[in-house]
Amino acid sequence: MKKCFKTFFILLPLSVFIFYGLYTSLLSLKEKKVVNNKEIVVNIEDDVMLYNKLLTECFEKYNYDVLIDCEEKIKEAQKSKIEQKENKNNYLINVIYFLMIMALNTQLAIFVYVYREKEKVSEIYFHLSDWAINSPPMLGVLGTIISFALLVGTMKEGNIQDVFTKSFFDAAITTIIGGLIYVFNMLLKVKIYTRIK
Repeated sequence: MKKCFKTFFILLPLSVFIFYGLYTSLLSLKEKKVVNNKEIVVNIEDDVMLYNKLLTECFEKYNYDVLIDCEEKIKEAQKSKIEQKENKNNYLINVIYFLMIMALNTQLAIFVYVYREKEKVSEIYFHLSDWAINSPPMLGVLGTIISFALLVGTMKEGNIQDVFTKSFFDAAITTIIGGLIYVFNMLLKVKIYTRIK
């Protein structure tokens, strides 16, 4: 077991590299899809509405003569609003991504360890391999549910269909990554199974 544990830490950079490759590949698909005139117009309209709302509030609260101060306060408010939204969503999703990386790394470590051993290995590695296979898709679905729950919870009044259309890819990416890790881990398990007692 100590050798497998050591292998786990040796292979961690490889697992992070594989995960990062999957993640950035999927994000590049999103960027190609987002470059669409309608999406850009909607984002600009949202920013203009937010700017006008904050500007009106600033003028009502302060003197009309202090336009420069109001613009600085608007920029601060926009920045803090974006940071709050990102922090709330990223924390839970990053934990899920971390657990997916650990599942991928566990499977890689078991695969390498099993093939380094001359004799067949204990059944415990088979059960660990099962966990490494089944957890990423479940974590992916959990990430999607959390993303949709946060999306609906922070949604302003408006058309729910538009909100889901804009944010579906961000919510579904965890499930997609979980499914891809599942396929990769399943391929490794086929080889691991032959080396179990």
